[in-house]
Amino acid sequence: MKLLTSMILFAFIGCNTTSKLSSQNDLAGMWKLQRIERTDSLTQWRADSWMRGATGFILYDGKGHMAVQITPAGYTDLKWLSEGDNLIDEKVNAKIDSLSETELKAALKMFSSNYVYFANYQIQKDTNIIIHNRLSHSNPSVWNTKAERTFQINKDTLIIQLKLTNGFRRLLWTRCK
Repeated sequence: MKLLTSMILFAFIGCNTTSKLSSQNDLAGMWKLQRIERTDSLTQWRADSWMRGATGFILYDGKGHMAVQITPAGYTDLKWLSEGDNLIDEKVNAKIDSLSETELKAALKMFSSNYVYFANYQIQKDTNIIIHNRLSHSNPSVWNTKAERTFQINKDTLIIQLKLTNGFRRLLWTRCK
């Protein structure tokens, strides 16, 4: 009976793939965005309208530094300047001046939807809470702010969850190999 109980307990514990981190190194690496979901309750997750069809990456270096970028659907289709031309003020100004009001609004919306930040991070001991101490952000009003998230790792999936004013949002990331 003890053997059977031990085997069942071992199987139960061994099959549980959700883990708390023992160190920042468990989180280290690059992760690709798979999907963003939202819920108004605690049980039913649905695709979130924010950044629907987005692509992105999050990177943790294992030493307390991280970066994230999430770009909206169609971002790479935006017709813009080459990297070299984008560094020349006259070419940037000429591009902006050549756009109609509608095109300019569309470009501004696309650029402002590009979600990027760099941060120092820390994992609260014995919890699944990570704090991003943001150093910079694509939105200037968010520089030098803290973002507290819950997270879990399930095999090669990182799930980061944040509380909204009317529910929760979670981002599911797959580890890049």
